[in-house]
Amino acid sequence: MHLRTVARLALLSFLFAAAASGAAPERKNVLFLIADDLNNLLGCYGDPVARTPNLDRLAARGVRFDRAYCTFPLCGPSRNSMLTGLYPNSTGILQNSQIFRQTIPAQHSLPQAFRLQGWFAARIGKAYHYNVPNSVGTIGHDDPASWELGLNPAGVDRLEEHPKIFSLTPGQFGGTLSWYASPKGDRLHTDGLMADDATWVLERCARQPERPFFLTVGFFRPHTPYVSPKPYYDLYPLDRMRVVPGVKEDQADIPAAGLMSYKREQDALTDDLRRQALQAYYASISFLDAQVGRVVDALDRLGLAEKTIIVFTSDHGYHTGEHGLWQKQSLFEESARVPLLIVAPGVARAGGVATSPVSPGRSHPARQSSGAEPHPDPARTDHRRTRLGPHAGDARRRRCRGRPHRWQAQGQGCRHHPRSGRAEGRRRRDGPVPGLQPAYGPLALHRVGRRPAGP
Repeated sequence: MHLRTVARLALLSFLFAAAASGAAPERKNVLFLIADDLNNLLGCYGDPVARTPNLDRLAARGVRFDRAYCTFPLCGPSRNSMLTGLYPNSTGILQNSQIFRQTIPAQHSLPQAFRLQGWFAARIGKAYHYNVPNSVGTIGHDDPASWELGLNPAGVDRLEEHPKIFSLTPGQFGGTLSWYASPKGDRLHTDGLMADDATWVLERCARQPERPFFLTVGFFRPHTPYVSPKPYYDLYPLDRMRVVPGVKEDQADIPAAGLMSYKREQDALTDDLRRQALQAYYASISFLDAQVGRVVDALDRLGLAEKTIIVFTSDHGYHTGEHGLWQKQSLFEESARVPLLIVAPGVARAGGVATSPVSPGRSHPARQSSGAEPHPDPARTDHRRTRLGPHAGDARRRRCRGRPHRWQAQGQGCRHHPRSGRAEGRRRRDGPVPGLQPAYGPLALHRVGRRPAGP
């Protein structure tokens, strides 16, 4: 029997058992932590260099998803997909400047669905797209209907330190490799202020335990510019930073479409600059890790952990020199794969590892375990969805027997293989895959392989 069918039957059995006993599913809190431009360079994913003790502990108390992939390797489309539960070719959001209310205005977002059923929904920082760093401190491209409370702090990284930042293109930071080792402490930086704000919100929620909460904390690191306090840079000596070898040989068999994300200003990169950029990226990850730890520690200290589902993920992955590429917008493993950790007390097994391919953007994992019922919404009727929650509940330390997904960039002829991370194929595909919505742009992803078979 197909794994997804087994998972759904297990979930239905749980719900029917609860109904038969007269007990309703417990209305749990949700703490949704999302990083910006974070790949899988984390200790809990086996990276030997990363110093991420807080995320490693979070993985140990929940389930680590080893093959989680974004639905689109760009911030705006991915985040809209994740927060609506729809593929980008269903939302129509294929660039950062769009928001889903422009294309599917009646759609209920994930936090809105919780809010409509009585949860207190709050956002701190970046949930939907922001133009980083210039929109830090504003609401960005936010959706006001999703939240009762939105907090938008801005720290020294935005207000004071721009003139000090090194950039491959002077004066440009958001889409350009850029970094700075700040002398200012954690709590003066935007992500540090967000951890303070999250603690304040959690303290407020702890005083009203009868009302569950859905709290999104959208950290800005490790997005460029890689600005973090200097002690985090000191964790990563330059002589330990690797430079990817054999790039020209690697690129020889990659179709041109697979290298479209390359930026000309990166021609200026020397090996020394590559090491500095990687050091700065790692430092931003460790700084992010420390702020995640502060938020989770507050949750534990306030006695909220046993009634709270914690989800940690990123909007997409990130290149750090692989195939000669940096940043995002490719279909290679490094750009498409994301970290995904779920701690669901009473559902997810501590220390579990899920190896089936999943996508945070198609799952609403927190909703499936929180006790929230699907809210009627005709706009959802014709869109394809998948479920992730059952994978969290049934994660075991075993490898799922299945075939990997393959994805094709519409009109580009470049396929992504989530198991190997290689761009494959040379043929151009000019039409949509049967059963899926038509593509809206050159990076719309289409499945061209079979779904994984279950045990």
